[in-house]
Amino acid sequence: RVEMSYAVLRYGGSAYNYGMFYMPDGGTAVLDHTSITENYGYGVYVLSQSSAARTTSLTITNSTIANNRWGGMYVDGGQEDAVDLVLQGNNIRNNGQGLSSGWSIGTLGITLESNTFSDNTYTAVDLYIDSSTTLNFTNNTATGNGNNSMSLSGTLNNDLLLPAAGMTYQLGLGVAEGATLTLGAGAVIKLDNSLYVDGTLL
Repeated sequence: RVEMSYAVLRYGGSAYNYGMFYMPDGGTAVLDHTSITENYGYGVYVLSQSSAARTTSLTITNSTIANNRWGGMYVDGGQEDAVDLVLQGNNIRNNGQGLSSGWSIGTLGITLESNTFSDNTYTAVDLYIDSSTTLNFTNNTATGNGNNSMSLSGTLNNDLLLPAAGMTYQLGLGVAEGATLTLGAGAVIKLDNSLYVDGTLL
């Protein structure tokens, strides 16, 4: 377990896109009031490379993730892996991507609350979701990014509310039978490809 408060992580990463703060094989980390900036690859990189199932828990609060060449954060892993990511009250700015995830994680839980995504070169948030993904989004905003959207692709198997919180949602998404996608009042939705609904759309 790693805990950091009021720390500064700078000038790391590599040409292989790994991050300054790198979690390759599971574990637990809690970062608070931490600055992760000016890194060559990603600021934070979670990628299990083990053949065994790993569980990764990462919580980042009240922190700045900025000026990282490839992106602020990248999350991925194997089909047997589980990742629990909580981001609360962070400023994620001037990176390549803001936050992005791969497509192969076995179980992925993401909580995004009161984060600001600004001036990232590409998409503010770009997530692939599947049958074992749980999402919780509240009070996030995006301004000045190449794409101010929260881009969601894959298949939604759990209920999800998309609130009107200053971010456009870009969907190339399927809603599976038994799942409910709720569009909050005032939420702005753009379709990246198609929205396939076998469940419920409210």
